[in-house]
Amino acid sequence: PMELTEKDIANAQADGVDGILINHPLGDGLTHALLASRIPLATIGNGDGALFRRREKVIFSETDGEAIGKLAAEHLFRLFAYFGGATPSRWSHTRLRGYVTALKRLGQTVHEIKEPLVPALAELPRPAALFLAGDYLANQVYEAADAAHVKIPSELAVLGVDNNLLVCDSIEPTLSSIDRDT
Repeated sequence: PMELTEKDIANAQADGVDGILINHPLGDGLTHALLASRIPLATIGNGDGALFRRREKVIFSETDGEAIGKLAAEHLFRLFAYFGGATPSRWSHTRLRGYVTALKRLGQTVHEIKEPLVPALAELPRPAALFLAGDYLANQVYEAADAAHVKIPSELAVLGVDNNLLVCDSIEPTLSSIDRDT
């Protein structure tokens, strides 16, 4: 428990527990009590340097932070796409222009998706990120993605505009959306 005490450690040792799993930082008193005990320890990403002094009955497990960062970069650095609907409006064109300009500065290009959506989404290299001109297009995109066997959000991240809660919260998975704050 998060409220583990020195007395708990002493009682655990007296009761002959098999071991203690630690996955959060400890205070000095708890660290010293664990070091003094003979209870086997398994630390999961604890990073408490004092525990490294213990040479017996201890296992350290830590996640590979660099690998996690690499996965995040690969996941977020996707193919970028845009869908403005069947009859894009002036504001749809300006949103596309802003999207393209910003991504161009990052060395990325944007693929504009056109109808029919099912084959367009099926042919889209994955993973991809799709920016919609407005939330009102989400149902159409989600249905087409389902028909094209494209999984949202693991293969296709979708971002809308307007933060229309009726739309965003009524589809599964819920739609992330930019709130224009109008």
